[in-house]
Amino acid sequence: STYRLELPTELKQRRLHDNFHVSVLRPYEESDSILFPNRTQPEPYDFGAPPEAEEFVLSIENHKWKKGTVLFEVHWALGDITWEKYSTVNQLKALDEYYMLKGVSKWQELP
Repeated sequence: STYRLELPTELKQRRLHDNFHVSVLRPYEESDSILFPNRTQPEPYDFGAPPEAEEFVLSIENHKWKKGTVLFEVHWALGDITWEKYSTVNQLKALDEYYMLKGVSKWQELP
């Protein structure tokens, strides 16, 4: 069975399909501020895409070197995980947090 949902305008502008199989639908439950205090929304960043295509970066979890270039493993709020070049992520707060976790101050210092 599938259901057609009435989507918010922002999602319609992104051309998100409005038909969903029942297996991927769940009732909406608002975050409980008592169980999860100080929970904040991820910081938006558009990677050069139009504003209506804005994505949310949760964190940078890893890095790897490939042909003399460093790539970063980016975890997105929608569940995607991608490998991005430094030039793509260099303005992200998540990159600064990753540097701090690794004990470095710039990408050239990464092992």
